[in-house]
Amino acid sequence: MPKANSALLKAVGERDASDALRADAFLVQADFQLTQNNIDEAMASIERAIPLIKKKKDRARPMFVLAQLKQRYGRNQQAIDLFEDVVKLKTPYEMEFQARMQQALAYDRRGGRSEEIRDLFFDMLDDDKNEEYRDQVFYALAQIELEELNREEGMEYLRDALAEDSGNRRPRMKSFLALADLHLEDRSYELAQAYYDSTLANMDEDHPRYAEVRNNAKSLTELVEQLIVIVRNDSLRELCDLDEDARFARLEDIIDGLRVAQEEAQAEAERLAEEAVQASFNGPGSATAFWPYNPRLRTAGQSFFLDRWGDRVLEDDWRRSRKMAAAFGTIEDVADDVASVDLLSTGGELPTPEELMEGLPCEEEQRADADVETATAVYQSGVIYKEKLEDTDNAIEAWLDLLDRFEESGEHPLAHYQLYRTYLFLEETENYANPFCSTCNSQYWADQISLRYPDSEWAQLVEDPDFVDFEEQRRLDELAAYEAHVIRYYSQKDYQQILTEVNATLDTVPNHTQECRYRFLKAQCIGWLDGRARSRDNYIEALKDVVASCDSTEQGVAAQEILAGLGAGEKAKKAKDDGGVPTMPEMGNYSDKPVLEHYLGVIIPVKDGDAEGTKAALSDFNRQFFASKELKVTSNLLDRENQLVLVKQFPRKDRAMDYYRVLTSNRESMIDFNTSGYKTFVIHTENYVELFKSKNVDGYRMFFDQYYLRE
Repeated sequence: MPKANSALLKAVGERDASDALRADAFLVQADFQLTQNNIDEAMASIERAIPLIKKKKDRARPMFVLAQLKQRYGRNQQAIDLFEDVVKLKTPYEMEFQARMQQALAYDRRGGRSEEIRDLFFDMLDDDKNEEYRDQVFYALAQIELEELNREEGMEYLRDALAEDSGNRRPRMKSFLALADLHLEDRSYELAQAYYDSTLANMDEDHPRYAEVRNNAKSLTELVEQLIVIVRNDSLRELCDLDEDARFARLEDIIDGLRVAQEEAQAEAERLAEEAVQASFNGPGSATAFWPYNPRLRTAGQSFFLDRWGDRVLEDDWRRSRKMAAAFGTIEDVADDVASVDLLSTGGELPTPEELMEGLPCEEEQRADADVETATAVYQSGVIYKEKLEDTDNAIEAWLDLLDRFEESGEHPLAHYQLYRTYLFLEETENYANPFCSTCNSQYWADQISLRYPDSEWAQLVEDPDFVDFEEQRRLDELAAYEAHVIRYYSQKDYQQILTEVNATLDTVPNHTQECRYRFLKAQCIGWLDGRARSRDNYIEALKDVVASCDSTEQGVAAQEILAGLGAGEKAKKAKDDGGVPTMPEMGNYSDKPVLEHYLGVIIPVKDGDAEGTKAALSDFNRQFFASKELKVTSNLLDRENQLVLVKQFPRKDRAMDYYRVLTSNRESMIDFNTSGYKTFVIHTENYVELFKSKNVDGYRMFFDQYYLRE
């Protein structure tokens, strides 16, 4: 930055340069000063640049930026005058419109002139030239109302702005975001979730609030999903509690609602189709007219689509997590309409009352399962309220509701402890006290835990609040030490030294929180050393030790799979007991062709693996480290037991192996992936076809070890 500043000072001081070059230099200097937050200096540089610009129309943008800066820092009258100068320069209409808008907003409303500004905006709404800018005018009106604390009027103008969709994402995003923030302040979480969801669909990733909006949308989506479970199950229970005649009548009402919605959707589709036909005959060039080239018809179709489906990111399985975005309704609306939306989207026959009756979970066992699901959702909603939305009132209400409604729930101890911790937090941070409520304090819930669960972990946590912190800190410290070994394992491949340290750790630290990770790491190091010696006996014994010590963990499962691939697992043992002879898998008909296109492959068990989570992690990794390569992550079912996730594609073998090494040595974002035990390899296109034909994964792993890892 000092060097850049020095160069710019020399440039603007060059008197022999032309006016055009000096003007450019001043504007670049202003841009540099803005990055350093030197606003006064930036304004001075722009003011020095403007007189040097010969063409008046070229002065418009610097003057507009200067006016914005003046307005931002309270020099409103100067800003108004500059915006007026921009209008006089006969600029393109969009800049003229924006200058008028900003000019109006720059007036000092503290002097009681807001009505005058409103009148200016209403005049702009009546001007036909502003047809495509009406959404921005409504947004400006909303800002005036909100600044004057007219909340309802401001929100109504924001909704008017969204109804005027001009196809411009930025003003649409601003209106969605403003409504989302307002509903979040009001704790209208269902509507806030929908608006944050739609904000994301229109917001660029480099927006300064992108991460915040994404987190809010995610947290609120998680909450809404829990609330939908609660209301849906409660609604179904209410139906089951009705007598048969009343239940039948209620189901008939539901089907009538489905039928009306279906008919309305069909009628709207037919109306739009008829308009398209008429436009093709009546519009200019009617012989070849096509609806995408008809702005009015295109806008009508887009509005209909948005009214029905809402603004949403294009993604798979959207219906699971985005039900609220479509209708901007309440939780009760969604819970009642989930089945309706699904039925209508398939275009299938509407069900009969008898068919719906058969699908109701009214049996005792089904009711019990639903109660467990509801209790869990109530508890989780409380956690989300407290931890992600900082709403302790709703969190407390949720946990009290759980204790009141579900007396036998397994969530009871957790709910008691959460109530204790929440009241303790309020007492320590806000000096909270409620003399009119005997249960609204931490001591009451501490006593309840000691009385109901005297020998439990929860009672111990109440008696010794530092206990959980100590255990968590120990886990984090031991995990950090383990990761240090992983780094060395992947980057330096000093397997003998790692074995020495792992053995020392396991021998000296009893009940190590990362014991199974260490045992699996130890086995892998032994496997590498065995591979160099063309042996495998020690590797097999080490893997069996992992299985014996960590049978039900991820590491134990991974060790079992490797043993099976080596012909030394439970299946191989059974074959031997039955008189068979376990054999090593054949390598198969694989070939080494370095110049062919390559993929990275990951084998993930269907039963225990998380293919979707792995795909998401790999996509994030690619965006962070290989964004310019435009890699794609796909998945296919290899067989009944295994799914194959692919990262593709690489032009040749060495490029794919470069990616493989960066991926498998990543200790931060991919640490879970690299310790999962999933089989990961690089494969070229012909071998990929052979792998799908033969399903010989273990054979290809042998081939990969020999022709890729040992070179």
